Amino acid sequence: RGVKFVDIATSRCASPVIDISLLLFLNASKDLRDAHWDDLLRSYHTSLSSSLPGTRVPSLEDIKEAVRQKGIWGFIHCSYFLPSILYNTRLDEKSLSTWRLEDINFQRSIGEQKFSLNS
Repeated sequence: RGVKFVDIATSRCASPVIDISLLLFLNASKDLRDAHWDDLLRSYHTSLSSSLPGTRVPSLEDIKEAVRQKGIWGFIHCSYFLPSILYNTRLDEKSLSTWRLEDINFQRSIGEQKFSLNS
């Protein structure tokens, strides 16, 4: 049996579409979403169906319709992360001494591509 990780930090009872759209808007580029939106939703549906054997899951068409109706909420949640994502952080030796390792790892964990250590 596999292991499933559950993040209960922001638990709520809501449509899974909110989480799907948050995942896609936060982690996939616009180009990727534009080119593969249906493929990504199909992959989600397939994974959901295989993860819940014997359970009735929404059809792919139901998921697509729910995304059309409620997907904006995932996008709105993404806006919470924008300051961290867009913040251009550059460190030199002097400023590096004031940063905690946790701060550096956080910047890296959010995919800060412009984050660099100058030598």
